[in-house]
Amino acid sequence: AYAGVYTQTGPVEGLYGNAAISGGQLVLTSASASQRGGFRVEGSGNKASESEVIFDLITDSAAKSADGLSYSFSYGGDPDNAAPEANLGTGNGLSLSFNTYESAIPSKVGIYLFYGNAASRSWTSLPQQLASNTSNNALWFEKTAKVKLSINALGQASVSLSTNGGSTWTSVFSDVQLPADYLTADRGEWDHV
Repeated sequence: AYAGVYTQTGPVEGLYGNAAISGGQLVLTSASASQRGGFRVEGSGNKASESEVIFDLITDSAAKSADGLSYSFSYGGDPDNAAPEANLGTGNGLSLSFNTYESAIPSKVGIYLFYGNAASRSWTSLPQQLASNTSNNALWFEKTAKVKLSINALGQASVSLSTNGGSTWTSVFSDVQLPADYLTADRGEWDHV
């Protein structure tokens, strides 16, 4: 199961698939086979020069975490779309991917940052991949970790993880430059999916 606790700043359009709120947490999937869940928080209408999102990621072994999940900040995202794969992101914009299982290419398990149209992504061809980290999986895989994605006014993304409730953070990616169109896009209309 994947769970995230979040503070809503925009109207929730809905929960999709197997997603539910349980015990104050957003649970995308339960510990069962063939599950898929998603949610959407609509864009706020404000194009902030900087942004930050923090959420809890639970991929413990008891929950039998499956293929993975993603957080997308994009337009045109569909929280109920299975294509290409939920862990590759959705829409056209920024996606932070947690790939927890890859039978054909086990070395692809890790954290990825993508930008562009998610419909054209695959695990064998990653032209939109901005950054990847497959060497620090012990920081997050099969445990509970806080995830922090920050984007500064220069359009640089940083990702950090904490396994002690946010007391200390470990950098996964730092100041990854997003494409120029990120800065000019109407991000106030982008959704969180």
